[in-house]
Amino acid sequence: MIVSTFKTGKGKSKGPLNYLLGNDKDNKPRNPKPEIIKGDRKLTEILIDNNHRQYKYTSGVIAFRDNEKPTEEQLDKIIDAFEKSFTPGLEERVPLLWVKHQDKGNTELHFICPMQDARTGKQFNICPPGENFKQMYRDFQSLINDKYGWEQVRGNMLKSQMTEIDKAQPDNSNNKIKEALSKKIEEKAKKGELNNRSHLIDFLKNLGFEITRQAKDYISVKHHKAKKATRLKGPAFEDNANYQDLLKQIDKPKFLDVVEKEEVTKRMKRAINNRYKSLKAQFNLVDDDSPPPNTNTRRKDVEDICLAIDKEHIKKEQEIIRKQQAMPGQPQNSKPKGFKL
Repeated sequence: MIVSTFKTGKGKSKGPLNYLLGNDKDNKPRNPKPEIIKGDRKLTEILIDNNHRQYKYTSGVIAFRDNEKPTEEQLDKIIDAFEKSFTPGLEERVPLLWVKHQDKGNTELHFICPMQDARTGKQFNICPPGENFKQMYRDFQSLINDKYGWEQVRGNMLKSQMTEIDKAQPDNSNNKIKEALSKKIEEKAKKGELNNRSHLIDFLKNLGFEITRQAKDYISVKHHKAKKATRLKGPAFEDNANYQDLLKQIDKPKFLDVVEKEEVTKRMKRAINNRYKSLKAQFNLVDDDSPPPNTNTRRKDVEDICLAIDKEHIKKEQEIIRKQQAMPGQPQNSKPKGFKL
């Protein structure tokens, strides 16, 4: 099982919702059809489209490998664990929409999370930038894989990361450069000929590459025969990379040992606790030991939120009613309908 988030979120809800619930990227019908397994499409749409900020939503996927066959009960438990880990205390106020895809042969749980609290309208980000949250997502992934007996995701730390565009265009020349360089870098590192990024840059220059840019977590290179530069990003291309340490990561076993599991569990518990403290201060949350709010009350809150947020809809309804009242023979006690969930 692999957890990924996407670098999107600026537009209206139509784009991501059409992708999640409609045809695939080639505009072909998905078979089987996408299935909403948790959440409310209308509420998600309203919260995204009525967000005045630049970034309006976060989307991502929990993808299961071909040999991983989660049951419906396991999927429900994984969703519950995800929400309690990354939205502790706000599970009802930041409603995620979960959609299951199985058209590629494996199971994928796609999610979309509005970037605002439904009750107050305050900004909320389920995946803030920074290494701490990246590590939190990796730890969640590790613990779920361990719980269900699935292999750990042991990525090759010496490979350049592929972007979503790269994955969609496997024959792209950029991809071929990344794959060829990653293979060569691993060979040289195993021989002890490359130990850090400084060694790597010298090696690339000897191969005929120009280093067009160096940043903290990536480098961009351009071969004299290429039309444009290629960005190389990943642990091997960070300014403080230690290749011998990265090689040890590659050789780790497929499953967590006792020591690693304890370490990951402690780190995850600490991260969730810190996350809850931060959200508690930001959103004035009540401690877990207080009586939980009534479910029916929460549902009514959601309906009230929809009515309050979608002011334009209410105005249009009221305008229609005024026109109807002005027409002869029309009842005089009509009221705006508002949204019904």
